[in-house]
Amino acid sequence: MRAYTIGTAHTDSPADDESHAHSAYGIVPGEDTLVLVRPDNHMGPIAPATDGRAVQDHLDGAA
Repeated sequence: MRAYTIGTAHTDSPADDESHAHSAYGIVPGEDTLVLVRPDNHMGPIAPATDGRAVQDHLDGAA
């Protein structure tokens, strides 16, 4: 599994200055959110960044 942070041009992470990624996933800019994209490009859970349990529950159910 790889983790990426999508940020602005003012960070060291990939930039989303025009908020395309945010709007595609219904995320309010400025909110920290987890988005799980599976290797087959299907979407997993979208959850607040503080809810790592949502990702773990999804991965546990995929086994």
